[in-house]
Amino acid sequence: ECVVHNGGCSHQCVNTEGSRYCTCKPGYQVPHDDPNKCEDIDECDDNSSPCSHECINSLGSFYCICPIGFRMKNDKMTCEDINECLADDLGGCSHICHNTLGSFICDCPEGYVLVGNQTCADINAFLISMKEDALMIVKTLLVALYVPVPKDML
Repeated sequence: ECVVHNGGCSHQCVNTEGSRYCTCKPGYQVPHDDPNKCEDIDECDDNSSPCSHECINSLGSFYCICPIGFRMKNDKMTCEDINECLADDLGGCSHICHNTLGSFICDCPEGYVLVGNQTCADINAFLISMKEDALMIVKTLLVALYVPVPKDML
């Protein structure tokens, strides 16, 4: 029965005594409404996803992807956290790096303050810089308002 037109099967035809039946290639299944056809199995459907994070269905198969801050393990289905703090540059932190799930946080030792997200500055130098910036802003505002700048601010 399988010799002519593959027995009407879309994938594989199996001869039996006096009959035949259709089977599908891996990643496909015979639908209930048409025993001669094969349809893609959505491995990512419902809660049966084999992936630890995101599952992408493809014809006859699937693949898993990981979000930023994670990498794929050798099993190609499980994502694991990347410890950015183990990198030679401490994840870009100038002093202290704390790994978090999918990311990291920079920190500073006592006497330093975090400027931006990754750089530590001496707190005294930082405060002096802030004071100078604040004075410059005040001077600019006074000039813009046509108010004489006090001599002690020059």
